[in-house]
Amino acid sequence: MDRLFNKLDAVLDEAPLLTKKIHDAARRAANEAEFRRPILNALEEVAKKHELKSEVREERFIFDTGRTDANFSHLILEFKTPGVLNKPARGYHP
Repeated sequence: MDRLFNKLDAVLDEAPLLTKKIHDAARRAANEAEFRRPILNALEEVAKKHELKSEVREERFIFDTGRTDANFSHLILEFKTPGVLNKPARGYHP
């Protein structure tokens, strides 16, 4: 069990660098596809560095409600074009 917690701590130590990579990718990307690949690459690097089994599936996994953008092992990721979530939703009036 100690080994599991040590590995978890090591992965969590990667969070600041992963956050930086996400921000960098958001600044460079013009659309969702250009944003998705650098993020998945960064996650794969962390998994490989810490000898974690990972499997990435892009736009292949289908739910009852449609497609997911990516499935990283068992983590489902939905990407949006950088900046799109900063805009108010249509029909939303706070």
